Amino acid sequence: MKKFKIIITALSFTFITCLFSSTVFAADYSTNINSLVDYLKANQDASGKIVGFGGETSWTIMGLSAVGIDPSAVENSGNSFVDFLAANPPAETATTGWERDLLAVAAAGENPFTFGGRNYTSKVESFYDGAQIGSTTTLNDDIFGILSLISAGPSANQEIISDSIDFLIANQNSDGGWSWQVGGSSDSNDTAVAIQALKAANNKGFTNAGLSNASDTGVSYLLSLQQPDGGWEYQSGFGTDAASTAWVVQALISEDSAVTAGLNFLASLQDASGGVAYQAGFGADTFTSSYALAAFAQVAYPVGIFQGEFEEDPGQPTSEETNQDGDEQASDDEGRVLSASDSSEDGKVLAASLPDTGVSSALPVEALEQDLSDNEKGNQINIFLIIGIGLIIVGAIASLIARRYKGNNVD
Repeated sequence: MKKFKIIITALSFTFITCLFSSTVFAADYSTNINSLVDYLKANQDASGKIVGFGGETSWTIMGLSAVGIDPSAVENSGNSFVDFLAANPPAETATTGWERDLLAVAAAGENPFTFGGRNYTSKVESFYDGAQIGSTTTLNDDIFGILSLISAGPSANQEIISDSIDFLIANQNSDGGWSWQVGGSSDSNDTAVAIQALKAANNKGFTNAGLSNASDTGVSYLLSLQQPDGGWEYQSGFGTDAASTAWVVQALISEDSAVTAGLNFLASLQDASGGVAYQAGFGADTFTSSYALAAFAQVAYPVGIFQGEFEEDPGQPTSEETNQDGDEQASDDEGRVLSASDSSEDGKVLAASLPDTGVSSALPVEALEQDLSDNEKGNQINIFLIIGIGLIIVGAIASLIARRYKGNNVD
């Protein structure tokens, strides 16, 4: 009988140990998320946008949606993030600007076919040349094109997505990575977003030749680049930075140890303001912080996918009829999205050299705290339910063992 008791004790201990190691003791970044959201809210101006270099509003919308906060409900002076986005479309020829904002529109749960009186989906599709999206010499417009059109849902042109996937796979470098331009040296940022695009395509049922292999070799490339501090560099010699690390974390979701180390690196660059600095030694900036939110939430792009079907409305103005040039975009003259690791003419990192905006806001955070509190309570209830079910299973197993033991042994 002693043997039987030992077996039962071992089974119970093993079950509870495994349960707690994967649930209770898993890294919890809710405090980081809470502080980061507070920081981003404090840097929303009266127009509804995030103050900074440009493009932060779109990334913030995606980040807020990733952590379960409605970006249309976060306002300053009556203007929300979504209001600002609707009133400020990208410049007419900014391919990646439209792609980025389409991702934000879908993440916010808005209709990308009619948002702000414009059809963001058809605008992105208009950059397709019959084989790929945007310039034939760049890849990031194809990467974000794939992601954004997937986020537009099944009414988007699936052939454009498929052709762009083929173009992306055909231009993967031999090391497994991608550059922002055709033939360029691989970098962590474009590789990370390319992997997210390919994974999203696979999840949506695309079966392009070489898709899975391209994604897998890209993941291997990123894993090989992780630095001892847990972070990633844009390219070798740049030094680890939070922006690159955030995008790589999103690409490596399911690679638990690498992701945890990366998130711990991000947390180490979060200062007392709640914002995240680009690199150690710099103050927090809104551009890097807007990237970090979705990473802390461990949600990959696209954050949201439009579920409705688009029907052409004869009275609906087209993007060409209503569009106006905007000057708050994170795109350069070539239309590529400027990442936090892009450099200015003097070689300085743009995001790292952003000045402290000093903008403050008295926006309440009680709702966010309540959301996090409810989530924590829900997690605790789930844990206890799992423990209870597990103990029942252990008890059932124990009963079976006991019956067999008594049938075959004498005390």
